[in-house]
Amino acid sequence: MDGLCAGTAVIAGLYLAILYLADGARGCVILICAAAESIAGFLLFNFHPARIFIGDSGSRFIGFLLATSSLVQTTRASGMPASVFTPVILLAVPILDTLLVAVSRRLRAQPISRGGTDHTSHRLVRLGMTEGFAVLLLYTITVFSGTLALAARHLASSRALVVMTLWLALLLLLGAQLFKMRSGVRVESRAQAV
Repeated sequence: MDGLCAGTAVIAGLYLAILYLADGARGCVILICAAAESIAGFLLFNFHPARIFIGDSGSRFIGFLLATSSLVQTTRASGMPASVFTPVILLAVPILDTLLVAVSRRLRAQPISRGGTDHTSHRLVRLGMTEGFAVLLLYTITVFSGTLALAARHLASSRALVVMTLWLALLLLLGAQLFKMRSGVRVESRAQAV
C-alpha cells in the first residue's frame, strides 16, 4: 500500500537511532539516520497516490536493514529482557504482517513470495477503512510501539517484560482477528508473468 513500508521504516529507524544514541553507539546512529533520511526522501513521492513504487526488492532491503541493525541493540544488552525484546516491540508491525501473510499463504498451500492483497493493510481496508486511514493507523501503532520500547528501558525488568508482553498479546489478538477475514489474493496469470 502506498507509503506503508517506507513510512513504517522511517518511524522505526528514528526510534532505533534514539535507542542507539542513548547507548552511545554513534556509528549505528549515523547508519540508521542516513537510511531513514533516504527512505523519507523516497516517501515524499510514495504517498497515495504514489508516483513511484518501492517493489519487492526495495521492501526486502529495507526490512533486512532494519532487522540487522536492530540486532546490534540485542548484542549490546546485558541480559536485560527489556533490551532484548526492544527490537521485537519496535518492529512489531512488520513482524505481525509477515507472520500473518506467511501463515495464511501456507494454509492455502500458496508460495509465500506470491503477491497478494492479504497483508494487514489490505485487511483493514476490507473492514471499511480508506487506504490512507489504514496506513495512518499502522503508522500510529508503530509510533506507539517505539514509544513503548523507549519507555520500557526505564522500567524495572519485570515490569518492562510485563508491559511488552501485554502489548505483543494485544497485537497478536488484532492479527488473529484480521486472520479470520477472508483474504483476496491476486492470482497471476501466465500472460502477466511473461
